[in-house]
Amino acid sequence: MTGVRVLIHPGTLKSSDALTAWTERALAPIQRRFERRVTRIEVHLAEMSAPRGVGEVRCAMEARVNGRPPIAVEQRGFDVYLCVTRAARKLLHAVEHALDRTAARAGRFARVRAARPSAAATAPGRYIPGRSAGRERV
Repeated sequence: MTGVRVLIHPGTLKSSDALTAWTERALAPIQRRFERRVTRIEVHLAEMSAPRGVGEVRCAMEARVNGRPPIAVEQRGFDVYLCVTRAARKLLHAVEHALDRTAARAGRFARVRAARPSAAATAPGRYIPGRSAGRERV
């Protein structure tokens, strides 16, 4: 799990070793599965102000994938550990979806290209530049 860097920004919440370990453990499936494609994961935690004094927690995660724009998800709730777990699950599904779409698209274009006959084989008499002035056809 050395390929993916995890950066945790606790924001207005107090950070602890337990929260850091929980976040690392929640992101382990992404790190294992996409270690060659994902370079960095940023976790942003914040406590939202509430009028009744009950603080809602916001957890936003962003994955940096090679050759693609960042993939971001957000989860809100009242338990920071539950928010981290759910956001990590959302991020895993979002990264899977984005990379599966890329692979499917590449495969689809390869199948279309292989099924299509080449232009040189189908052209009955094509012009060859550099021939005599009579512009011979082959």
